[in-house]
Amino acid sequence: MDMALNHDDIAALLFVVPIVGLAVWIALQMCHKAGRSRWWGLFFLIPVVNIVAIWIFAFVRWPSLEPVRTDAEIRDVFE
Repeated sequence: MDMALNHDDIAALLFVVPIVGLAVWIALQMCHKAGRSRWWGLFFLIPVVNIVAIWIFAFVRWPSLEPVRTDAEIRDVFE
């Protein structure tokens, strides 16, 4: 069995690697802007898990959309 890469394999790698890299970068940026950890973006690479991650991501509270509380408001909550 010859395991050498032929021209079609190299062309496919040159096409697929940048596309996957772009998809990962977009997922990481999306998670960061939503106020979530960028580690969430790695779930988008795993088949079936990515569908569950998107579902969870769509319906949980987004910390970046919550209003920022002032120190006085935080003190009022604990008093």
